[in-house]
Amino acid sequence: MEASPLSARPWRHRRVWLAPDLGAAELAGLGDAADAQAVVDWARAGRPFIGRTTLPGDDPGRLPLGLALPPQPRKRRLSFTVAPAAVRLVSAPPALGDALAHLPPRLREPAALLESRAFALGLPVYVFGSAFWQQASGLDYLTEQSDLDLLACPPTAATARDWLQALAEVQADSATRLDGEIQLPDGAGVAWRELAAAPAQLLLKSDHGPALRERAAVWAAWGTVSAPC
Repeated sequence: MEASPLSARPWRHRRVWLAPDLGAAELAGLGDAADAQAVVDWARAGRPFIGRTTLPGDDPGRLPLGLALPPQPRKRRLSFTVAPAAVRLVSAPPALGDALAHLPPRLREPAALLESRAFALGLPVYVFGSAFWQQASGLDYLTEQSDLDLLACPPTAATARDWLQALAEVQADSATRLDGEIQLPDGAGVAWRELAAAPAQLLLKSDHGPALRERAAVWAAWGTVSAPC
């Protein structure tokens, strides 16, 4: 295990595997028995879930997780919590380089360009959203029309600015919409498009929910100790 489940921070976007003998009675927050069974079946198949933001009503002693089921026959996004003892493994999200082979051709070209730019910058970049689920499960989530969600963890403000430039350049030459976040050293994430637009305040997402932060404070965050991505 990468870390104790309760100490793994940031928790958002983490891959989380649950014990294969997980029972429906160990799950909290699901609406009906069919949803609980879908989670149990996913765990038994050895597939990971995703760490999510804590929501109002979540038990503080339990871990918040999400599962997006394949969009066919219908899209279902499930949110639930488990006790820490139900967690078997916690890992970083899938690396962009590892996800390339799972992407449709239209997404693969800009993704490969960005993976090359990230490698040159020494920048860890991961996938989330539909690319996360497709790489994690081997099932079909992505189409030629899908967006590509990327999570970058710049070690310095200069690297963050270089990554923003790389994203803008690749986006300008691609029909694929490039979305995603840049993770700050404290673990909070900011949408790269919002950071590039440079408003006075930025919306940050963290393990504990959304919050506004002044732009200058966001850029100053790289002077603090870095959290793992």
